[in-house]
Amino acid sequence: MSTATQAVRRYVNSHYGELMNSAEPSLNRETGVWEAELVSNYPRIIRDDKRPTEPFIKFIYLRNLGKVELDAELNVLSASSRADCSRVVEERFSLLGQRAERIMVQASADSLASLTETRHVLAPVVKIIDNLLDRNVKEPEITFEDLEGEDARLSQYFELLTESGIVTRVEGGFNSGPNFVEFLETYKDDYEGLVNVVLSHLIRTKYPALRSAFDIRQLEPSIHVDGTYYWPALEADRVIYAHLDTLRYRYIANYGMISTISFKSYLHRLTEADAIVEDGGYYSANERLFGEMQKLKGDLLENLSQRV
Repeated sequence: MSTATQAVRRYVNSHYGELMNSAEPSLNRETGVWEAELVSNYPRIIRDDKRPTEPFIKFIYLRNLGKVELDAELNVLSASSRADCSRVVEERFSLLGQRAERIMVQASADSLASLTETRHVLAPVVKIIDNLLDRNVKEPEITFEDLEGEDARLSQYFELLTESGIVTRVEGGFNSGPNFVEFLETYKDDYEGLVNVVLSHLIRTKYPALRSAFDIRQLEPSIHVDGTYYWPALEADRVIYAHLDTLRYRYIANYGMISTISFKSYLHRLTEADAIVEDGGYYSANERLFGEMQKLKGDLLENLSQRV
């Protein structure tokens, strides 16, 4: 171990605590300054309520948490503050939560589409679907005149549905898009199935846009409740079991206060939609959905080295 490495690690051990470490320092030959990146093998403790005495510990390697600089005599010139390092760690785990949520939403889109609150939040999309059912009756199928008197916000949904292949913009209005035509061929005698598959497609492919540009706050609690189970399971890379109280505690820790009665209601609707499985007081994964999530995640939950 070089003397520069020893000097950096002594400083890191005395100033940042046992969870922080440093990469090998490198010499900037132009300035004569040694630079060392701060890193951490951060432990995540994941508990399974069926095996309460056997917690699963997952280590996540975090890079670029800060920097220590030494002069040619190995004196510390500058170092990131503990507060700044803690902030970066929090940002990385916020990123982890966003990635886990995106994976869960993609895999669970069919179940989420069947929820009552989804129909309510995406009612403008259902309205558009209803007006595409009489294809070939007129051209365009939905004219700009048909939209007179509608809230201007509906135009944003047409943009989103155009991007997702549900509608196609033509002269004077909109026609069915290629994906809608395909869905209609499969579900031509099943209105509920048609609506579900369109909403599922939109959630799966456009959830970030829905979240950022549209008011879907009524749908978010269901997604967050679903995530309180699947996020730890994805980190552990295995099916785990949890009591209702455990899941509610995780929800509060990640998203803020929620009453027992509300949490239990959301969880019940998710089990009815087959997004989560309940058996004997334990909640666990729908194994088909969980298998899809594992395929989707790749190294998304491991590679947190980039800056946020």
